Amino acid sequence: MAPHATALVKVEEEMMKVYIPGHVYGLRELDTRTEQHSNLRFVMRNQPREKYPGNYTYFAGTTTQEVMRVLIDRSKYVHNQYPHWINPVVINLLRLCIWLLEYRAFRRHGWKLPLRWIWRIEFRPTDPINGHLSREVQS
Repeated sequence: MAPHATALVKVEEEMMKVYIPGHVYGLRELDTRTEQHSNLRFVMRNQPREKYPGNYTYFAGTTTQEVMRVLIDRSKYVHNQYPHWINPVVINLLRLCIWLLEYRAFRRHGWKLPLRWIWRIEFRPTDPINGHLSREVQS
């Protein structure tokens, strides 16, 4: 099956559906009378071809980092409802994950990413074109 195929792939007892591997997923919804899924779609780019091997089309979507920002916000919300020492640990690990993905992107371009940017990284501005942290803000 091609990487961009739209066939449904069974994953862990249908908790999550993979519609387009690496790009489009169906997330199982809770508290519904019938099985329902909310779609999560990551950006797919295909130009230049050598930079995006296996991507034969393109469409708009989000980034892994943006999803992690949502998870940080969700974790803060849950922590306000049910405080637990694990919640801030989860939040900081998600921040570290964002920083690591941004570090990888910065290194690819020969740029440096300050470790201090990990502090409240979820609020740092991002580039509207590539979705990575904006290099314009040096604080």
